[in-house]
Amino acid sequence: MSHDNASSPPSPEFCCWIDQERLKQLLPHQGNALLIDKALVYPQKYRGDGFLTTALAMHVFDGHFPGRPIMPGHWLIEFASLTCATIFTVSSGIPITGTAGVRIVSIDGIRFKAEVRPGDKLICEATLIQRKKILALFSATIRTRAERKEVCRIKELVGILV
Repeated sequence: MSHDNASSPPSPEFCCWIDQERLKQLLPHQGNALLIDKALVYPQKYRGDGFLTTALAMHVFDGHFPGRPIMPGHWLIEFASLTCATIFTVSSGIPITGTAGVRIVSIDGIRFKAEVRPGDKLICEATLIQRKKILALFSATIRTRAERKEVCRIKELVGILV
């Protein structure tokens, strides 16, 4: 697999902030399923960061360790997946319409390193490692923004654009 962009890219400093309204247009997720607040994408570097501020009122904490709620691991994986899908969509330049979007087909090497509690502010740092047409291989690390404490690492996340 290799990156498809053969033309000379703009300056490496080029990046784009994507707010939640734009994320609703790029991703086939709405409401509680849109588990990402905003993203910063560097299309020419094939990487980006997703941002999420957690709160006790979020559905992900409902009933999960009452009295001392922690965010379930599968929601951390979803946050990473949405970050990767945003990078893939923006860097591919392929318009997404209707129910089209990036689907996860494989995840390997997941490690949970720390608990996420209500009020934690998270950053997901994701890199597109390889791409071939509609397939993309990513790595991702989720950290707390304040302490930069690693909470989750995904060695390989493969998505397909459908």
